[in-house]
Amino acid sequence: MPTLPRKRPAGSTPAKKDRTARLEARVPATLKEFLLEAAELTGHASVSSYVVQTLQDSASRTVQQARRTQLDAVESAAFVRSLLTPSAPAPALHAAFARYREQVR
Repeated sequence: MPTLPRKRPAGSTPAKKDRTARLEARVPATLKEFLLEAAELTGHASVSSYVVQTLQDSASRTVQQARRTQLDAVESAAFVRSLLTPSAPAPALHAAFARYREQVR
């Protein structure tokens, strides 16, 4: 499983030696102005540093959420097994059910 890059402080960018890939996007002028305002409000030196940090934060949240909600093969098999062959009710559950029956009579 790939590791995620460390989160950088707001306004910081990776060292030049770490920046080897390029990402480009064409956006409407109004969106660029909006991103510039957001970058300024958050203390970023440029729209690029703001966009990179925001994309990294969003991607990190997306990946972490997916990792939390997906079961691996062993977990999946155990989950299905527990659904197909449930364990017998514990004595405490029997006692609670008996108390419930007494209350609803």
